[in-house]
Amino acid sequence: MKVFKIYLIVFIALLLGTACSHSISDPKDSDKDGFRSMRIPAGFTFNTTNEITINVERGGIQGDIIATILSAHPADNGRILQRAAINNGNSRQFTMSIPAHLNSVWVATKSPGELTTFQKLEIGRGGTFTVAAGAETQQRGIGDAGLASVPNGCDAGCDRVLTGAIASDEGWSTTLIVESNQIVCMAEGSSFSGNVRFIGGGTDAELRVCGELNVTAVEAWGGARPNFEIGTAGVLNSGNFAINNAQSKFDNFGTVNLTQTTLGFSYLINNYGIFNAENLEINNGGTFNNEGFLTVSGNLNNNGSNLTNEGFITVNNTFSNNSTALTTNSCSFEVGQNFQQNAQFVNNDFLNINGPFVLNSGSGIFNEMGPGALVVAQYFTANSPLAGPSSAYARLNIANSATVNSGGNIQNLIDLCVESGNGITNFGTIASSVTFCDAFIPESSCNPGAGTAGVVDSDGDGVPDDEDAYPDDPLRAFNNYFPAANTYATMAFEDLWPGLGDYDMNDLVIDYKLNEVTNAANEVKDMIFDIRVRATGASVSSGVGVMLPVPPSAVQSVTGQEIGSGIVTLNPNGTEAGQSNAVIIFADDATRTLGRYQNTVNPDRHVPYHEFTVTITFENAVDRSVLGTSPFNIFSFRVLERGREVHLPGMPPTDLADAELFGTNDDNTNVAAGRFYKSHENLNWAIHVSESIPYPLEGVDLTNAYLNFRNWAESGGESSIDWYLDLIGNREESLLYIRNE
Repeated sequence: MKVFKIYLIVFIALLLGTACSHSISDPKDSDKDGFRSMRIPAGFTFNTTNEITINVERGGIQGDIIATILSAHPADNGRILQRAAINNGNSRQFTMSIPAHLNSVWVATKSPGELTTFQKLEIGRGGTFTVAAGAETQQRGIGDAGLASVPNGCDAGCDRVLTGAIASDEGWSTTLIVESNQIVCMAEGSSFSGNVRFIGGGTDAELRVCGELNVTAVEAWGGARPNFEIGTAGVLNSGNFAINNAQSKFDNFGTVNLTQTTLGFSYLINNYGIFNAENLEINNGGTFNNEGFLTVSGNLNNNGSNLTNEGFITVNNTFSNNSTALTTNSCSFEVGQNFQQNAQFVNNDFLNINGPFVLNSGSGIFNEMGPGALVVAQYFTANSPLAGPSSAYARLNIANSATVNSGGNIQNLIDLCVESGNGITNFGTIASSVTFCDAFIPESSCNPGAGTAGVVDSDGDGVPDDEDAYPDDPLRAFNNYFPAANTYATMAFEDLWPGLGDYDMNDLVIDYKLNEVTNAANEVKDMIFDIRVRATGASVSSGVGVMLPVPPSAVQSVTGQEIGSGIVTLNPNGTEAGQSNAVIIFADDATRTLGRYQNTVNPDRHVPYHEFTVTITFENAVDRSVLGTSPFNIFSFRVLERGREVHLPGMPPTDLADAELFGTNDDNTNVAAGRFYKSHENLNWAIHVSESIPYPLEGVDLTNAYLNFRNWAESGGESSIDWYLDLIGNREESLLYIRNE
């Protein structure tokens, strides 16, 4: 009760009369109409949350599934809302309370040996929504190297077919001639050694090799465009292989051995077979598509064009990606020494570097990793951004150390795992979606995989150990936080009920965050409330508790309560005596530690919050649909009048509430009609917000401090749903108690 404030206002008015200027203690300071002038729809309960049910169906997945509901995608700092297993039956139901301004959630599903998949679920106000686990196929690499095309072969479509030991087309030299608009085929079992000369007027000339070709040199006369096809049984050997026409094409389905010091090319090579080279340079305009096996015994340089891999690439020394080049790996790419990334690189599968993995900086550089991609390297240095996938995690396995410099930015779903050495040094940015040695990458024909599939289940509850927060306890499996693991919600009360008071909602302000510990079946075993008392803006003392819709016998124990005023009597299990429902008193006097009239007038004289934890353990785990959702029925009561309770509008009182007060003064409670704690004007005495928000200064009408609150309340919650968020136009900060940090 704020009796002293009333006396003070009357005294000042008598002294100063109408010449007195208003202070923030006047609830009508900023709005001459004030909160009493609001016109609230009869059915509105000032609820800032949205109660929804989500059914996650098994879909086409046969094994056990871990399902997670998130407030947003992990790459957008999505917060875990609930987790449960689908190991019996075909679906799992999630009942939850989320901020009313959210119009979507994300559903993550994972089964052992598979990637986690993420799906966006659009939601509305209330109701039930359904999604199938893993319904969206996640793009990965090809998984298995195979022929994307087939050779034309040497049995059909040939203008000339050469068999046996092929003699020269010129008696005085060893030269095989291929004319423009001609297809010359070396049949299987044939052989030729010498020069290959393409002649003609700027049109295609093709040599198909199904035998063995030993090339001394490639000649192009008259502007002819040399094309090669090495068939599945074909072999090409050369120590001096060069084609100088950017329009040429080289298709290999067989075996190519190039022993010259360096092969530099600016044309198209498609390798579906075995391609061996000493040193290889893809020059500007050149493209190398590998769906077979490419082995470079020296260095491989991509100097300005395209290198795509859907097979297996092995570089014994150094790989450099330079200039405007684009390298895309969708299978296995192994480098024996350094990996120098100076251009654009996309890794969709497995990259193995027996040396440093360096992402250099520069204009036009981007680096990406796809779902399920894995990089194994000795060292990692990021001087430019590395963007992970948005649908499932990729992983970096670094043996020694990882350094993210000022230009580095590790984004989205990347698991960064440094096995030993100097760990991680960060001078840049590592997104909150990044995990550390946590993601599982399944094995494939391209990828050896990493992490554990989570098939070990020590407590036999159907939840793998790597997903189980309590791997040795069959009664517990998951932590489920409201509003989130590191986020508090606010409960604020007016204590003059059944009178309205001044509507500053700071007579008692608490923050809380809740961890509902559930078993594999998504039933609640423990409710752990972390509570902090923020403000006590009243001359009387209040206690705070919660009523749950289960009998007191459903509770096994309560720990952490702050009881000492003598007004509350407890049962042996910690519930309040004399109640038909389980009532748990968090604190019987919130002012015992904080004091009265604290943290409502002058933020410069802030008193530290009082924090404590109350744990409620149930005899048997309780179904979520029975318990309901946050804030359940949190209420306050006067220390010297236990029956004078204040609840959220629409929430029923406990058995110990003083029914004689209902319908008196401003209260319009009608128990028979199920109408509780609403005034004749449908106003409220308590409010709950699923974030920790600043509350009004002493005597400041809530409608003046939160500029869009009136619009929200008068619309019945349809407009200005985000009225409490720290957004432009929402708050008058000079009228709010905001700590000076």
